[in-house]
Amino acid sequence: MGGPAGSHPLLLSVVEIVRECLPEPAPEGGAALADVPLSDLGLDSLRTVGLLMRLESALGLELPEELINGETFRTVRTLSDAVRKVTDSDV
Repeated sequence: MGGPAGSHPLLLSVVEIVRECLPEPAPEGGAALADVPLSDLGLDSLRTVGLLMRLESALGLELPEELINGETFRTVRTLSDAVRKVTDSDV
């Protein structure tokens, strides 16, 4: 992927939404969180559902069923990539 991890506005938006859903405060810096497994940050299955709802609401989109899987919710970057696919297909 091109550019630094923290340089894409969508990635930074997803970082902030993920941060709101975590049980413990996350370290600062979007780039620092981009590739950390969400499970390592305390995101369990129940919090993942909450994250999905918060993400869809905050960004005004709906992730298709085929993108709601463990790979999509592996890291902030994989989640941001899935959101980008949805937003790019809406253009």
